[in-house]
Amino acid sequence: MARITPRTLISDAYRSLLVTRPGQSTSDDAVDEALRALNDLVDSWQIERLMVYNIERTAYPLTAGVAAYTLGPGGTLGSTRPARTDSAGILRAGYESPLPVLSLQQYRRMTAGVYIDGAYPAANVSVYPPPQAGEQIALYSWAPISGFASLDASYQFPEGYGRALKWNLAMELAAGASIQKKLPEVLYEHIARNAVDSKAAIKSFHSSPPPTLDGSDGGALGCGCGGGYNVYTDS
Repeated sequence: MARITPRTLISDAYRSLLVTRPGQSTSDDAVDEALRALNDLVDSWQIERLMVYNIERTAYPLTAGVAAYTLGPGGTLGSTRPARTDSAGILRAGYESPLPVLSLQQYRRMTAGVYIDGAYPAANVSVYPPPQAGEQIALYSWAPISGFASLDASYQFPEGYGRALKWNLAMELAAGASIQKKLPEVLYEHIARNAVDSKAAIKSFHSSPPPTLDGSDGGALGCGCGGGYNVYTDS
C-alpha cells in the first residue's frame, strides 16, 4: 500500500467537501486547522479503543540454528510486542527476500516462513527453516499512532485506515464547509455515510489473535522451542 501524508489526507478531505477543486489548494490557516481536527479525531478514537496504526519495518538479528524467539518485554528479539505483523523478510548479505507470515495450519505443516502466535505480553516467534549465520528477520508490523506532529511525514496505514481517516476528517470539517455554502445536503449525506461505513470496516477488521503455543508436546517444529499445537485444547 502506498505511503500517505497528513497533508494529503487533509487535501483529499477538503476536495471531498468541494472546498477545493483540482489544482486548487487551501490556505495555511485552513491546513493547520484541519491538522488539529485530524489529531482530535485520532485522540477521540482511542476512547473507543480504536487505534490508528502505521506499518513499520524493524530488523532483528537471528542466531544461527535457533528457530524459536520471543518478541515483547524481556524478549530475545526485542522488547516491544507488535499489535499485528502483516509481512516479513529474511536478510542475507544485505539483501532482503520475502518470508511468508504463516497461519497456524501452515506452521503445523512445517511450511517455510515465520509464525507469530498470540501470546501476551511476549509473542512466540518461530522461524523455519532455522536461520544461518548472519541472517536477520525484518517484520512489517503495526505501530500505534497517537497523533500527527508533521504535515509531511509519510505513513503506511493498514488497509482501510486511510479511507476511514479521510472521510471522518471530512465530517469533522463539514460544519465549516456548510457555513461557506459549499456543501449541498446530498453531499453531506454521502460523506456521513462513507464516514460511518469506513470506520465500521476497520473496527470489524480486527480479528482474534493467533492461538498461543502450548509447551506440552515439545514444539511443533521439532526445534526445541517449547511450543506446539495441542489437539486436546485446540491451542
